[in-house]
Amino acid sequence: MAPARNDYHRRPSSTRRGKLLIRAAVVVLSIVGLTFAGHGVYRVWQISQSKEPETPTESRTNAKPVPPARETGPLPTESRMAVPSALPEQETAQPPGTAIPSESQPFQPVPQAASETLPDVVPADTESPSPGWSAEPPPPEASPEFRPDSLNTEVINFLTAWKTAWENTAGPNKDKEMAAYMQFYSSDFQARQMGRAAWKQDKQEKNRKKRWIKVTLNDITIQEPARRDFIEATFFQEYGSSNYSSAALKTLILRREETGWKIIGIRE
Repeated sequence: MAPARNDYHRRPSSTRRGKLLIRAAVVVLSIVGLTFAGHGVYRVWQISQSKEPETPTESRTNAKPVPPARETGPLPTESRMAVPSALPEQETAQPPGTAIPSESQPFQPVPQAASETLPDVVPADTESPSPGWSAEPPPPEASPEFRPDSLNTEVINFLTAWKTAWENTAGPNKDKEMAAYMQFYSSDFQARQMGRAAWKQDKQEKNRKKRWIKVTLNDITIQEPARRDFIEATFFQEYGSSNYSSAALKTLILRREETGWKIIGIRE
């Protein structure tokens, strides 16, 4: 019976030990929970401290504005001086050879080197190029028979005589006038799918029925193609007759032959 009594007395001891372990676990868990809770509160406090101060637009409408603090004395020179971000155009623009003066240094022009001296301004009506310089390249040398002035005169005289001979071909029995008119055309003439002979016949049949012809040439332009002895004369032609009239831009292609300028083609 003694052993049974001893076992009976040991059981309360083990029960108390289990209760102590449970209480210790509860205390540890409580401490851990309080630690995490304190850490969370501390993080919330840090976040609230890091937020930007409330702007006037976010504050309550009934909040009274805080009057600005009165200046207790003159502010430092650097804080009272307003530095503009960009100077006006009329202030920044300076004539050549000058510098912008500062507050501590009086205005002084910057001397220029002798090589940078600007030339005197020459009036527009008396301006002349410097020696050895030409505004336009010199014209190429041409033979006496191809001088521009004489060439223009020759072509203008040719066109005037051609249109006068054309006007004289109006009416019947004008074979002589038609022969004089065809003297202005080259034997190699080609236009409107007609050669010189077909051109003469076409003009003779048409002009025989006319009582009068009037031709006017306006805005004559003379050009020299790349081919030598050729000229292109472009003009606005006004043609009128007793039974027909027209107005169009025309170009005569002329070739210099032994007997003078001749019409070798027409471009309309």
